[in-house]
Amino acid sequence: MRDRVIRRTIALTLAAALLTLAAAACGSPPGECARNASCAAPPTPTPAGGRALVTTGPTTLIETPTMPVLSTLAPGDLTPSATPVTPSPGPPSATPPPTATLMPPDPSKVTPRPTDRPFTPQPRPVMPVAADLKLGSDGKYYADVDGCHWAEYGRFPDPQTGDEEIGMQTPCLPSEGLHYNPKTGEVRYFIQ
Repeated sequence: MRDRVIRRTIALTLAAALLTLAAAACGSPPGECARNASCAAPPTPTPAGGRALVTTGPTTLIETPTMPVLSTLAPGDLTPSATPVTPSPGPPSATPPPTATLMPPDPSKVTPRPTDRPFTPQPRPVMPVAADLKLGSDGKYYADVDGCHWAEYGRFPDPQTGDEEIGMQTPCLPSEGLHYNPKTGEVRYFIQ
């Protein structure tokens, strides 16, 4: 549907351009040339292709009939204008339009940004080993290693041996912990 409308628009534009050329050839405006018998070409029979040769003075034009195109437009279709397109008077300007130039801001009006402290990585706390784990007076295990206090948070059976394991965590490494088996002295670290 859209292609058909585009083809019709092109046909109408070409027909309007041909009328403008014909008018220019006879020296009259397009409306007068059509009414003026002196510059209009004599009617010629239309061949089977739907085009006819029109001779206007020294110029020969191929005329495309526009009435069938207009008669097949449906309501709601794009109805192109029959007004001929005229070129703009004169050549385009040789000088390009002015463009904006980027300038740095005035240093006296810019608030300085506070200097960032250089990144200094914090050393990772040392993890406790079996020798660091002690049993407190309350019957719970704890460890104080590298400034971090590890505390027991629960007791669990070892899935392989069935021995009781102690779960311990520290606020220094909140997403990490360890399991300690008091019988074997094995310490297993984990990340939650």
